[in-house]
Amino acid sequence: MRDAEEIYADIIEYEYKGPAHHRRMSPNKRAAQFIPFAALTGFGDATDETARLTERRRVLTESRREELDEKIAACTSSGVAEQAGTVEITYFLPDLHKDGGSYVTCRGKIRKTDPYARTLLMEDGTCIPAEDVWDIRME
Repeated sequence: MRDAEEIYADIIEYEYKGPAHHRRMSPNKRAAQFIPFAALTGFGDATDETARLTERRRVLTESRREELDEKIAACTSSGVAEQAGTVEITYFLPDLHKDGGSYVTCRGKIRKTDPYARTLLMEDGTCIPAEDVWDIRME
């Protein structure tokens, strides 16, 4: 079997000029030809969503629920609210796409409570359902 130099000996010294009727492709366009093709569009997003972890809602005891209700009442009662300053509320935020959610902490002042809807409205506009509150710290 003959080696490549022997086979192409007659043309190996010629300089390649390229086709006369086409311009040379830029290196960026040439490199783009070799980018991997995504045959399964959306598959990466779906696997990322499946891999994302969520927490389960923790169950409060009755005594803990009463303690939190007292803290909420203390934070919103007239006179105490001005002195209390900011509060730090940790609450459960349900996930919109899968079961479970995460525990989020919000800092600020409680603007008002709605006893019928059982919600807390913070000064920044965040509305927190009272049954989702896990902890309240007064500063």
